[in-house]
Amino acid sequence: MRDIHTWFESFPRKYRQIIIIGSAALCWSIWKSRNAICFQNKYPGDPTNIVFSLCYWIDAWYILRKSDTKVQLLRASDILKK
Repeated sequence: MRDIHTWFESFPRKYRQIIIIGSAALCWSIWKSRNAICFQNKYPGDPTNIVFSLCYWIDAWYILRKSDTKVQLLRASDILKK
């Protein structure tokens, strides 16, 4: 756990919230994919589905953030979609 904390602390303060939200969305996307494999026997046809799932969760969660991070989250999602 200390290594993750050190990694987050290595980013400039103004980007930390974006990095944390993006990391949480990535972990959630991987977890949802893992559950589909384990419990529904559904294997992802394309690994980029994880990236699109990540973008979906970022887009879904951005409305919960303050306005200063909303723009950054949407920008990050758009970059990942390209």
